[in-house]
Amino acid sequence: MAVLLSDLFGMAQLSMITALFVRNQAFPEKMRANRLMSVFAVWLGGSTVRSTFTKTGAFEVYKGQTLVWSSVKNEGKPPTMKDLTDAFAKVGMTLQPKTR
Repeated sequence: MAVLLSDLFGMAQLSMITALFVRNQAFPEKMRANRLMSVFAVWLGGSTVRSTFTKTGAFEVYKGQTLVWSSVKNEGKPPTMKDLTDAFAKVGMTLQPKTR
C-alpha cells in the first residue's frame, strides 16, 4: 500500500510540473514567474514526501555474503560503533583505528 501511495504521489508531482508549462494560469503568479525554481521545489518537496511512504529504517552491513548487522532484525535501531565492532568480531574481524 505504501508503494502505491508513493507512486501516486510521484504521478501527481509529474502532473504538477507538466501543468506549470501547459496550464500555468492555474498557479500563483510567483510560480509562473519563476518556473524553474517552482519545478525544483515541486520535485524536491515531493521526493521528500514520497520517501516517507516507503521508509523502512533498514540498515544492513555485509561481509561478503555474511550478514554482519541488520537494523531490521534489531528493532529498527541504528548501530552504535560498539554494536558494529561487536558484530564484526562475531564474524572474525577486528576493527583497528587508523594510524598515521
